[in-house]
Amino acid sequence: MNLYQVAAFEFPPDIMYDQQDGGQPRLYGREVELIRALSTACNFTVNFLEPRPREVWGSRQPDGTWTGIAGMLGSGVADLGIANFFITTLDGRMEIMHYSSPFDQNVNCIMLRVPPPEPRWQAVLWPFTQYTWFALAVGLLLSGPLLYCMDRCSAQRLGHSSYLESMMSSYLHAISMHVLEPVAREPNTNTSRVVVAFLWLYTMVLGMSYCSNLTAFLTVTRQPRTIDTFKDYLESDLSIVGFGHFYIDLMMGSTNNYVKELSKRYIEITSDPVSWVTDGRAGYITSYQYIQFTVTELNSEYRTPVVRLMKECAWPFSLAVALQSFSPLKPKIDDAVNNIVQSGMLSYWFDETARMASQDTSLSDTDVNALDLVHRFTWNTGSRCMWESRSGSHTGEE
Repeated sequence: MNLYQVAAFEFPPDIMYDQQDGGQPRLYGREVELIRALSTACNFTVNFLEPRPREVWGSRQPDGTWTGIAGMLGSGVADLGIANFFITTLDGRMEIMHYSSPFDQNVNCIMLRVPPPEPRWQAVLWPFTQYTWFALAVGLLLSGPLLYCMDRCSAQRLGHSSYLESMMSSYLHAISMHVLEPVAREPNTNTSRVVVAFLWLYTMVLGMSYCSNLTAFLTVTRQPRTIDTFKDYLESDLSIVGFGHFYIDLMMGSTNNYVKELSKRYIEITSDPVSWVTDGRAGYITSYQYIQFTVTELNSEYRTPVVRLMKECAWPFSLAVALQSFSPLKPKIDDAVNNIVQSGMLSYWFDETARMASQDTSLSDTDVNALDLVHRFTWNTGSRCMWESRSGSHTGEE
């Protein structure tokens, strides 16, 4: 039975580590179970390797060499590679590595923090928009001088004394009407009566509208405006983080101008992307399934929405197992992958990984469940792969 080296790094929910005291972490996850199913079906054993820190999937260097898993496959250190691998020719990846048949489709999105609700003390400002408040302030400033001038002019023309002694008393009169407080003074001219009647009607409608809207806003929790598109993201002051150079290359080559501008805010990280999101410092660009898994895990842990998915996503890709260029394993791997996809086991492994992570189930229990399905699968496909392996050895195939 041949031993093949598989390059991988922790990337939930496809590859997860179960840390053991004083020992190496044991691997589980959707793609880990996929590799184990392939090894059982096609009769080989595997040994998992990690790329160097910060290299992850790998990128082309100025001297033409490759780092990360791509470099391990190109140099022959690894035979297979897994970690949410997109089928892409970016930077000439097909020159050093090939891919199996796709086993899933994915798209890249941005994970953001759910903004906290607005403070309840601000509810007194919510019934009206800022433009309405501005118009209200202007009306209040003008109502005082208007009432004072109209009353003084009409009183002098008729030879009466004005019921407003000063501009200050006129302002107090206007403010009392705006806050729906009774006014003890009565206008003594027809002109001032008309002005006061108009102000009374205006302030009554305004006050009733404010009170009814305020009651409605106090019964619900108001959420601030959210970031749903790349345009909204660009208008914010958030950075954007991700693993490796792959995403910044995608962003710089995008035809979307907003995405191109966001590439200037990209920060390459090596670990703990969720802390950047929960602290409100940045959004994390990664695959949809990773965000879906993390959102379910965190929101279940805190019993309230903590992180969310930005509505606009980009860069759809097919996922596959990475292989060495012109690897003789490709025909057998392709056939087994197609059968696994048709069996629906990938969805089962995803659900099991999410259940295990949320309930902190021991890895040994998950292995039993996963291997039970693997053995059922091998009844259908294992004998075929093993027969091809033996027939290939008789014809000189390596």
